[in-house]
Amino acid sequence: MTARMSKVRLLFAPENTGFADTLASALALSGYDASTDDDPAAAALVVWSQSSAVSKPILSAARSALARRVLVPVALGKTPPPPSFEHLWPMDLAGWNGRPDDPRWKFVLDELELATRRGVRSEERRVGKECRSRWSPYH
Repeated sequence: MTARMSKVRLLFAPENTGFADTLASALALSGYDASTDDDPAAAALVVWSQSSAVSKPILSAARSALARRVLVPVALGKTPPPPSFEHLWPMDLAGWNGRPDDPRWKFVLDELELATRRGVRSEERRVGKECRSRWSPYH
């Protein structure tokens, strides 16, 4: 499995649905499978806005992705990240229209590439541990 075919979970507030659709299209053009479901994903892309920064489900999913080191934050405008995410400043994509040659989008793709590599590796380690413990004569 290559990182460019990895699933990326989109986390966003309802008022950012149009922007999330633009993100999903751009991700698909870059070879990623964008999803909004709760199934495991190699990385998570969060859109910080005033609403998403106080949404308990979004914060919970973002914390989980952060713990796995696979969270990539973006923002629309100068929205600061919520408390406990200040160390991971989001890329401001205000005005971005989905163009793949935008340097800000290229930065996001680079961050996603790194995050998905970490996500795939952590999943491989988790599965490897399960297999070793299941077949270990010492369990």
